[in-house]
Amino acid sequence: MPNALSLALSLPLLVGLGSCDSRPVVEDSTAALSPPGTEIPAFDFPGIRTTWRFDRSRLKLGHTLVALVPPDVTGSEPALVELDSLERRFPMFRFAVVYNRALQKSDTSYLNLPMWLMGVERGFANDSLIIATFAAGLRDSSDKHRRPVYALPSFLVISDKGRVLGRAAGSPAPLRRVLDSLKFVWDSTENARGAVEVAKGRPAIERGVQSFDPATLSAPDVPFTLDGTCGGEETVASARVPAVGRLVSLDARHPGLAAVVELMTVADVFPVGEDDVCRADTVRVVPILRTVMYRMSFFGNPAASDSTLRSPYGLDMSVNMIADTTESVYSLFGLDTTDRKFKLPPGVTIETLRARIDSIRSAWK
Repeated sequence: MPNALSLALSLPLLVGLGSCDSRPVVEDSTAALSPPGTEIPAFDFPGIRTTWRFDRSRLKLGHTLVALVPPDVTGSEPALVELDSLERRFPMFRFAVVYNRALQKSDTSYLNLPMWLMGVERGFANDSLIIATFAAGLRDSSDKHRRPVYALPSFLVISDKGRVLGRAAGSPAPLRRVLDSLKFVWDSTENARGAVEVAKGRPAIERGVQSFDPATLSAPDVPFTLDGTCGGEETVASARVPAVGRLVSLDARHPGLAAVVELMTVADVFPVGEDDVCRADTVRVVPILRTVMYRMSFFGNPAASDSTLRSPYGLDMSVNMIADTTESVYSLFGLDTTDRKFKLPPGVTIETLRARIDSIRSAWK
C-alpha cells in the first residue's frame, strides 16, 4: 500500500498526463480577419467609376460596416440580405462593399444593383489586397488548436478612427450587437446635442412665429424666417399668407429641428397663367381665414449667432400625408409686391390684409 509521500510525489505526474490536450485543430474564418483594436492600414480601391474610389480616408466619415464579398455574389445573397437589414436598422452608420475581383470595363451588373446598395461605398480588390488590409488574423498563430482560414463573405465594423470594432465571417448578423452598442452611444450623443439645439432654438421660433414681417416672412429681431417651398423641385399649386403662429412642440431632427406650429393664415394664393405659384408673375389672392396645425422642419444652427433658422415649407397635418399630391404642400407666401403682381378681390388691398394681420396678432396675444 503506497504511503502519503509516494502519493504526493506521483501527483504532478498524474496531473501532467491528464493535461495532454488532444483537441483537433479547428479552421476559423472569423479569426482570419483583423481582430478588434487593429488599425486598418492605408488602402485605395477603385470604384465602379474612374472618379469613385473607396480608400481609407472614407472611414473618417463615420463608423463603417465593410462587407468583403467573393467574385460571384450569388452564394452570398443571404448574407447581403442580412446586410440590407442592418443598413435599414442602422442608418446613422456607413456601409461599404469590397468585391474580390478586378472591375472590367464590360461589367454592367454592378450598375443595376438593389436600391439600398446604390448608396453604399463600393470598391474592387484582389485577394492579396484584401488580406493585407482586412485579414491580419491570418498571421496570428497563438492558438495552436485554431487555424485562421481566409474565406468570403466576411464582415468588419471599423470605427471612424480606422480601428476594427468587430468581425464576422459568413454573415454580418453577429455584428448586430456591436452596432447596437455603437447606436446606443450615438443616440445618447445626438439626444444630448439635440436637447441643447432645442433649448437654443425654441426662443427664436416662439418669437419668430409671432413677429415675422408679413412681406418677407422673416422676424426683425430674431434669426428666423419662413422660406416657403419656392426654389424646390415640386410644383406648388397654391400658397397661404400666414398671419401669426404658436409653437406647439419642438424636437431635434438631425439635422435641424422638427416643429408642430399652429398657424393662422389670412388668404390663399393661386398662380395666374402658370401651374406653379412660385413661378407666376401674377397671383390671385382669395381672403380666407384658416387655423391649421403645420408640421415644419427648421434648418440652421441654433448655437451660431450668424445662423438663421429657416423653415422651407409647412405640411398641413389635416391632409392625408401619405398621398403623393401637391395639395398637402403649401408655400407660405409673403405680401411682397417687389417681383410679382397681386390680383385682389374688389375692396381688398395689401394694406387691408396687413391691417387684418395686425388685428389678429393683437387678439392672439
